[in-house]
Amino acid sequence: MDKEQMKAEITKLIDKYNREKSKRYNEEATKNDFILPLFKILGWNTEYSNEVSKEENISGKRVDYGFRIEHGK
Repeated sequence: MDKEQMKAEITKLIDKYNREKSKRYNEEATKNDFILPLFKILGWNTEYSNEVSKEENISGKRVDYGFRIEHGK
């Protein structure tokens, strides 16, 4: 996906957020409807745990997502 396509997809995601922001989203729905789609648009493979890990401890703190830049090396 080139830069212009990314911008268009992010704009769609923002529009969706603006239409639906009055809904009460829980954490899981927010991840599924907005956060994961954004990561995918930006080129991250969120289904591959060696690239994007979910719910892990880093430096003694829990994070929702960990990103591994050198996952293929």
